Amino acid sequence: MFRLGPLRIRPEAWPPSWLGYTERWLSSAPALGVKGELTLAIERDPAAAGAPAVAMTLHELLSATRCAPGIWELLGLGLFVARYDEAKSRMDMRIASDDDDPGLVLGNALRGLAATALPARHDGLMIHACAGIHDGAGVLVAGISTAGKSTLALGFERTVYLSDDVALVSAIHEAPTLEPSPFFGAAGRRGPELQAPLRAIGVLVDKVLDPEAPSSFECVPHARAAAELLRHVARFSSDRELSDRLLALTVALTERVPVVLVKRSLRDPSDEVVRSILAVAGC
Repeated sequence: MFRLGPLRIRPEAWPPSWLGYTERWLSSAPALGVKGELTLAIERDPAAAGAPAVAMTLHELLSATRCAPGIWELLGLGLFVARYDEAKSRMDMRIASDDDDPGLVLGNALRGLAATALPARHDGLMIHACAGIHDGAGVLVAGISTAGKSTLALGFERTVYLSDDVALVSAIHEAPTLEPSPFFGAAGRRGPELQAPLRAIGVLVDKVLDPEAPSSFECVPHARAAAELLRHVARFSSDRELSDRLLALTVALTERVPVVLVKRSLRDPSDEVVRSILAVAGC
């Protein structure tokens, strides 16, 4: 078993290389805080291969299509084809070869699963953001690629690092919770198995280039907050029902957790940026 946000993933017929990757890079699954269980079964099938995935972006590599109510097909071009059944809490995955990098195959499959299963079944979202816990308060800081998420996360000292690339949030309508994330970027490491109440959301909107100028922070109203955050919510499908669900969850999240726009100056240490986000959010 290992953990994917609020889910426990039960491996079935995984190649040995995948189990080795899991033991090294993915969290184990403690009972505390886990809200669901899903079986991920593997079948080796060369027909799962498609066009080579070389030089493709993640969004080109991954796609999710609803084939029937509660049934999704996840496609990792050239690497895997998967069928996710919401009601059965099961994903059957056909892989082209055991020789492909498990970090690429399994990692991308789990990203697609998280982006689909969290909003569909677990009142949660997968967000392109770095994340950490500061004095017991969960904070995520969203941003586009090159916005500075990894740079911010790599500077955490007092703030407990959870991820530099993808944040997982659950229980949005009850008590928004920042979950441990197995996904990372330039930092090359995952964080500890810790949860925390999500108290503030930052959005990196610009960089302060003047080395003498400080960072700036602006807490924004709900309507603007939802619009700013929505662009960073992970999605690999154009499905209308899922899109509506992502919008509703984003609005609900920004009604419960303050959103702060950040123009960051590198003169300000990462912990100071996190403290300022929390302070501007009223924490």
